[in-house]
Amino acid sequence: MAAVVLSRSTAAPPPTIGLPGSQPAATPKCTPAPGVDADRASPIQIPNKHMPQPNPGGAIFTSPVTPPASPPNASSPPAEDIVQCMASRLYPPDGFVCISKLPPVYAIDAAGLADAVNFTSRQPLPDIDRLFPWAHGLHPDNAMQLSFFYARKRAARRIPTCYRGLVIVRVGRENNRSKLKGAVTPSEILPLNPQTPGFLSVDPREGFNVRNFQIQVGKFAALSDIVVYGEAGTDRGQVLRIARRVSVAQLHQRTLCVQSSIRDFPKYSTFVVESEFPSNEPHERRTVPR
Repeated sequence: MAAVVLSRSTAAPPPTIGLPGSQPAATPKCTPAPGVDADRASPIQIPNKHMPQPNPGGAIFTSPVTPPASPPNASSPPAEDIVQCMASRLYPPDGFVCISKLPPVYAIDAAGLADAVNFTSRQPLPDIDRLFPWAHGLHPDNAMQLSFFYARKRAARRIPTCYRGLVIVRVGRENNRSKLKGAVTPSEILPLNPQTPGFLSVDPREGFNVRNFQIQVGKFAALSDIVVYGEAGTDRGQVLRIARRVSVAQLHQRTLCVQSSIRDFPKYSTFVVESEFPSNEPHERRTVPR
């Protein structure tokens, strides 16, 4: 008798019959186990280069400890203030004859004056940042001028110590005779009242002006060695009186700087041309205008 093998199939589940007004049973959500899939459940952060990233690993970084700066040496000025001054044939004046000790005035001849002018004209000028905005004129009462310059540079009113110029002062009444190139009159650097100490005050008291060309002679005369000469026929005593006033003004300027803690302010000197003016012209024609 033959045996019949029947394949056993999986019976399909009976269909769910829903009653009117009833809702299907909700499928329960799978909650990830703590510590296993928690990171997958959190949203992925997109890095932003403009925002600081959190410290990975929780490591704590501390800023390095910087030792305090060494105290400044009271016997020497700050390093940024130590600037070499321009060289000159007139400094030091030890090689010249002193014709007045108090105030000090020295004698110079035509050859020495021509050599000093040529040497000074070939010297490189200091950095412009050390001369300006002081050269623009910073009067302590001019609030407008100070607000434009002094607010941006605290040391703007400090007089420069790196410049050494050469100013020639002509004494006499004639303006078209015996005039050396670049010579100025005493009224351009000295006050009208001989009893007023110091150089002529040229800083504008009020108003605002960046291009104060008219005050440059008076400003830089205080930073220069000054040579005084007289025109042909000028009384020598008059020339010496002007030279002494200039020397007193230099001493007064230096005293003010020392009182303002500018210990490295250069020493400037005053000279008088001993030779008569006609002897200067054939010696160095580039010094005398034609």
